[in-house]
Amino acid sequence: MYNLLLIEDEPLELKNMINIISKNFPEIRIYNISFDEKESLDIIREQIVDIIIISKPSYINILSYIEKNNFYKYTKSIVITSCKNTFQTTIDNNPYIFAYSPKTNNYSYIIKVLKQLILSKKNKNVEILIKNRINVELKKLNYNFNYNGTVYLSEVIYEIYKIRYQFDGSLEKNIYPIIARKYNKKVNTIYCNIKQATKIMLLDCPETIIVSYFNYSFFQNLK
Repeated sequence: MYNLLLIEDEPLELKNMINIISKNFPEIRIYNISFDEKESLDIIREQIVDIIIISKPSYINILSYIEKNNFYKYTKSIVITSCKNTFQTTIDNNPYIFAYSPKTNNYSYIIKVLKQLILSKKNKNVEILIKNRINVELKKLNYNFNYNGTVYLSEVIYEIYKIRYQFDGSLEKNIYPIIARKYNKKVNTIYCNIKQATKIMLLDCPETIIVSYFNYSFFQNLK
């Protein structure tokens, strides 16, 4: 269930929006309705809602507040339904906006966008679960997440998972460059950091754990 904050001060428009959302999205709960900026910011500050729909010009101040306070929870979670052309360039690259429209009563657009947004959030939840599972497995082997190499290794494993059936085994060609671009590093840096983190893991992790985890008959650390 996704909590929705609906910011709208036109009664008829508000009624139509509530009916459209309630009819088409059983997975969305209209958690709160706000008529003014101050009330909206109070709700946003609590970070209880998951999706925000803004249908009034005050969205510029609301967006500025969210950005200033680094409320990352709302990344790609805001839909604006009354974007004025004069403000379009301001929000085009805003990381918190999922979509926007210049019209206030474009209900087919709202339905389409909300379907896409919910799908995006579901995929994000799956991504988080998979990444958490990867990290749990790395911790079983005493990988230390204080080292960049361990973080990079976790990312590498996730990228392999994403293309698992098409992965050709070439880390340097197909996987390391993705991580390098993300962290603005060289491919060789990613490789070396992962190698160093693994060396430290082999020193810290008892051999019995390694043997059991990989189902080896024996283990020899060639230092």
